Amino acid sequence: MPVLTNLGFKDEDVYTTLENRMKCGLGKCGRCNIGNVYVCKDGPVFTYAQIKKLPQEF
Repeated sequence: MPVLTNLGFKDEDVYTTLENRMKCGLGKCGRCNIGNVYVCKDGPVFTYAQIKKLPQEF
């Protein structure tokens, strides 16, 4: 991320995916939850600003 920041990108302009954390893809199994966010239902694409707000446990 420091490289993108140095190039002038804001945290809201940087996108990534967390799809490798999904199992059922429906929000039923709870495998993909990070705090109160379900990657399969709320993502799997997140901005860097959103990821920075997630608990550090992931």
